[in-house]
Amino acid sequence: MIGFPARTLRGRLTILYGILLAFALVFYAAGTSLYQLHGLKKQLDTSLDRDIETVEGLIALSPGGGVELRSKEGEAREDRHERGYLLEVWSVDGKLLYRSAGLDGIPLGAPPQLAGMRLDRSPHSYRVSNGMRVRVANRLHRVDQQFMVVRLALSEEPLIAAAAMSFSAVSVIGNALRLLTTKL
Repeated sequence: MIGFPARTLRGRLTILYGILLAFALVFYAAGTSLYQLHGLKKQLDTSLDRDIETVEGLIALSPGGGVELRSKEGEAREDRHERGYLLEVWSVDGKLLYRSAGLDGIPLGAPPQLAGMRLDRSPHSYRVSNGMRVRVANRLHRVDQQFMVVRLALSEEPLIAAAAMSFSAVSVIGNALRLLTTKL
């Protein structure tokens, strides 16, 4: 007599192995997605460090006491945040000197606080007021005997999308394997 598979030992073991396989695949998917996200954030931090050096070379003092970027070419002048820099330049006393057009007037956090001309340079994640997640790096920079804080940000949205895509791809494969093992 053929009945519900859970009535026999073979059926119960098949269900148990299917469930264990599904859990293992979910843990694997979560672990690989987190590992990939961590690696992508390290690459973004390296890119931020390289890009902030590029931007520092473009900064010049304007006659009115503000800051302007010397180049009209390349990513530094891009108005779209997907391709360009999200840039703020602050004086050491907390006065905003420059904000890129891609920010649409939205600040990249509170004005930087300097403690004895020292600044936390480590990149960190931040959610701006419009909901976009960005990775922000700060650096103290000097132009013509005037110190200023350069704050550069890049969007984290592509990183999060890549990690979610990786997780969903592994989850789909795991669900297909789980369905195959429970049908046997």
